[in-house]
Amino acid sequence: MLTNSPASQSKPIILDSLPDFRIPAQGCPPRTRLHIDLILLAIEALELGGSEAMLLAARELELQDIIKNRVVLWRMRSTNPWRRSYTRRPLTPEEAKALVVIASHMARRMTVLIRQLLTAYEQLLEKQVPLEQHFRLSKY
Repeated sequence: MLTNSPASQSKPIILDSLPDFRIPAQGCPPRTRLHIDLILLAIEALELGGSEAMLLAARELELQDIIKNRVVLWRMRSTNPWRRSYTRRPLTPEEAKALVVIASHMARRMTVLIRQLLTAYEQLLEKQVPLEQHFRLSKY
């Protein structure tokens, strides 16, 4: 016999640690959706297989109730008004929080790489050397 336990119906604990903002009934503002998606896009550019890594991070952070599969993740990200495949579906505050938690988790893991790239970028600018001379920065 199946029982509905309160733990399975409540939102993930990690989302409770984030503040609740007053968001209109129609969901997150377009600018918020844009910024969240751009952060995730930057992370995807730095990590090969970024969308798969995002799904893995969602599992690690126990966010499977919100982000069930890659289609759901894509639909959430396609709420960005600048995307070519933009959908007018609202992004709920809970979904926005989940995406921010995933971005934070992944960025924390990539801190060393990000710092190395920023240091290399600053050194190239200082020496007035084109970015194409650096094997990693030339890709961006």
